[in-house]
Amino acid sequence: MSSEFSQLVFWLTAFWGGLYLLRHYRRRTARAASLPAPTVVGVSTSPDLLRTRSTRVTLTNCHLGLNTTTFNGMHQHFTSRLQRARARRGAMVFAYDLAACSLGGTLYEAHEHTRRMPGERVLHHKGMNSREGLENAMIPGVTTPLRHLPLLSIALLASQIVHEAGHAFAAALNAVPLASVGLGLTVLLPSAFVALPAAETAALPTRARARIVAAGVFHNIVLYALLAAFAWSHLGDAVWPVFGYRNVRAYGRVVESQLAGYVPVGAVIYKIGDDALADRAQGTDRWAQLLTAAEDRGERASGPVLGWCAEEPWFVALGQDCCHAPAAAPTRSCFTSAAVGRGAGVGAFEGCVDPLLFLDPDPDAPVRRCETAADCGRVQACVRPRGDQPLVALKMHLPPWLRADGDGEPERTLVWQGDRDEIAREVEVGDWLASSSWLPMALPAVCTLFFTYMQMLTLSLYFFNLLPLPFLDGGQLLDVLTTSRGAPSRTDADAEDIELGGGEAARTVASRRKAVRVGGGGSCT
Repeated sequence: MSSEFSQLVFWLTAFWGGLYLLRHYRRRTARAASLPAPTVVGVSTSPDLLRTRSTRVTLTNCHLGLNTTTFNGMHQHFTSRLQRARARRGAMVFAYDLAACSLGGTLYEAHEHTRRMPGERVLHHKGMNSREGLENAMIPGVTTPLRHLPLLSIALLASQIVHEAGHAFAAALNAVPLASVGLGLTVLLPSAFVALPAAETAALPTRARARIVAAGVFHNIVLYALLAAFAWSHLGDAVWPVFGYRNVRAYGRVVESQLAGYVPVGAVIYKIGDDALADRAQGTDRWAQLLTAAEDRGERASGPVLGWCAEEPWFVALGQDCCHAPAAAPTRSCFTSAAVGRGAGVGAFEGCVDPLLFLDPDPDAPVRRCETAADCGRVQACVRPRGDQPLVALKMHLPPWLRADGDGEPERTLVWQGDRDEIAREVEVGDWLASSSWLPMALPAVCTLFFTYMQMLTLSLYFFNLLPLPFLDGGQLLDVLTTSRGAPSRTDADAEDIELGGGEAARTVASRRKAVRVGGGGSCT
């Protein structure tokens, strides 16, 4: 985990350092081109990385912002068509009004309750305390793997874009044009926003303004319902075979990341030790169940750990060097028996054995399994790996495209020395096996994980934006319900001033046109 975190810090430093070097280079170029003009200071402090007639990219305080008017014409065309399509417009108005009424009623009741209880300033969520909230939060490197951070960021941005699209669609219903749309990146957190002209927005009736504010969270809850319905329907089971994937969960799991270079990607592991991964009846995750078995208690998922019957004279004659220094004999492991020399009364004995003799025996000469020496012959002992050197055999099947010329041995056994949870940490497995080597093995798992994160994040955005805070949709909706028509909201933001960094030149330009900036992290501000 420390290695992954170090890599993340390195790439973040390199990314932002490169952006600031680019901005510094552009400032030097602009200064050289403008000398000896009197506006050199203003040019040199510009946060612009790129600026065209319709698009502007800025960099300020580890915040990378993109603001564009490219989609304004498309939004205007959609507005015109929507105004002509009365039936479609009426259905959308009804849906957004229903959302605004339900959310507004909830927020208004919460506001009245808080006003009647002036001493209460803490928001409570039914059935959840701070510890439960922390455990359920998606924190890369803590509650989710750090390598999932790019997928989480993309899912978060997609959820915010859907949220902002709701504000834009609701604005089109009321013939309010777009001022601009934009994306942002603060350190590593993405954001999105839409900006609407403040004059047109403030002139709308209370119902229309509430409709625009509530549209974002309404789109989030609709998206969540669609994703939940897709997951419940298991449509993926019918879609992936069309693209050349086969579900193998009935008898094993497909390897999607290598284990120390020994388990190839695409191999199907169907047995861990003595336990098969096939689980047609229970529907449980056998992979996680078997790899988290309590080995230190001498147990596994389905019962006691079995040993192997070995000839006593042969076992007694073995060396014990690997039992004292495991690195001295990397191809052998320390086995122990408490029943060697029973006739002579000898106690426990240890010996160094090639584990493949027991864990991958010759099919023509199988080795008898045992729990105690009583299960073996008269001159045999029941031996098993010593407790501090656990072994586990992974039985796997190789698809034709992983074998040499497609005719190699389809079965393979890997003997792993170490704790089973190391395998769970190092190997990622899935349910879908690709039919050829050119198909991405992890594509079904990545898509499933992405939809899962989308489902969780869009629901989180829905609840988060309901909080009655000034910079969120809940605060905006409460503000609309408690202010008179046409009065500008106290949270109306000057979009031009924000994007230009608040300088004197920015205020001069911004004074000509004000806009309500909706979004920036999936919120309405």
